[in-house]
Amino acid sequence: MVAHVWTPKEEVSRRELYKLGHFHSEYDGRSSWFKVQELDINSRIFKRAVSSYQMTAELEEDQEFGRFTVDSLMFRRNSHGHERVCDCPDYLASNESEELNISNGTRTWPNPETPVTFALRFRALQGLDEEDTKKAWDTALQNWNDTCGVNLVMIDDYDAAHVPTWSERLGGSTLAIALLSNGSRRVHSHWQKYDRRNWSIDYLIGTIIHETGHTMGFSHANSGTSIMRPFMNPNVTRLQPADKKRTQKYYGPPLGLTPPDPDEPTPPDDDGLFDVNGTMTIGNRHAVWTGKGKYTEQ
Repeated sequence: MVAHVWTPKEEVSRRELYKLGHFHSEYDGRSSWFKVQELDINSRIFKRAVSSYQMTAELEEDQEFGRFTVDSLMFRRNSHGHERVCDCPDYLASNESEELNISNGTRTWPNPETPVTFALRFRALQGLDEEDTKKAWDTALQNWNDTCGVNLVMIDDYDAAHVPTWSERLGGSTLAIALLSNGSRRVHSHWQKYDRRNWSIDYLIGTIIHETGHTMGFSHANSGTSIMRPFMNPNVTRLQPADKKRTQKYYGPPLGLTPPDPDEPTPPDDDGLFDVNGTMTIGNRHAVWTGKGKYTEQ
């Protein structure tokens, strides 16, 4: 049998298929690029990796490394044209121990009740002013706080934050990425960076929630209704019921730290007097109060 000659587009796409972790399940959670390079296009392992990606990208699962699959990998879009959110692998954890130690290095926080702090190096992103950028972050973190038992907060001190974030041009139309700290700054556990692109507020909210999901220890999900899908669905920009079930498994129900709005006091009448009725005795004098604080001596 003549060995398959890989075209340049297939070479790029095969490498992407490897980077996204679709060979990992065939190698007990890890795969070597050198082993993947040795695989024939018609081998069982290669076809199963292709099928795994096709399921993630909602392509026809024919196991063929054809034009639609190759283009989807190259241009980082699924069958609906949705952009890929991040470079985190698509490798899906099959049990709890894998969920807490997935291939892009994310992990859950040991004491989620303690505030997990985020800080921005940027004040605004392209397409959004400072106010809208802040609103997007506040909304995204509050959505996490309202979904499961974590306490995510924004602070101004970038150097002291657990999760510093910044803006940088990312390749391949990637929206953002969450990274485990390299240990150079002890306080930082994770980093997040966001592409220098034109943003809408809802698109940014959905991306922040997704990347923070990785920061909180979650891998990508295959549920079509999850915010942790690898491809950004413009109609899914908040944590969904599928996410609630998954996140509460590790973090429990919401902590309820956001105080409810206080009840509005009953406004007084225009003259500042309240309706009262009663009798007050001082010594041998009596005052009978009626109506709006008016009284007559007895």
